[in-house]
Amino acid sequence: MHLTSFLFLLISIFLDCSKRRKREDEARFTVKKPASIIVSKLEEVASNESFNVKEKDGTVTMQSIKQGRKGQLAIDAEIFEITPSFHVVEVSKKSGDTMEYKQFFDQGMKTSLKDIVWTWQGGDQQVENQE
Repeated sequence: MHLTSFLFLLISIFLDCSKRRKREDEARFTVKKPASIIVSKLEEVASNESFNVKEKDGTVTMQSIKQGRKGQLAIDAEIFEITPSFHVVEVSKKSGDTMEYKQFFDQGMKTSLKDIVWTWQGGDQQVENQE
């Protein structure tokens, strides 16, 4: 099996939403960059949005320093290595208000990560090809 076919199969498995319950407080994206760059970008996003960051065992945990409507917003970004330069990142809300999560994700995270994300769950692709 060619590497391209293998990657396509893995991407399909990770991004297949039809077999999972769709939740508005979860998202996935793929990145054709090393994990260290992903972690750095997530730390940058968290810093810009007034979040504290912890990184442990492939998971970046971001927690707002501000109290929200339902407590502090906490978000996990779990990084799965497919190859050293290809990763799937699964982002999920751990605590806090779902509307605040959506606002942070849409206006902070998604916008700030656009230069490293290859595909978002649902097929939104970056125009720039990261080869």
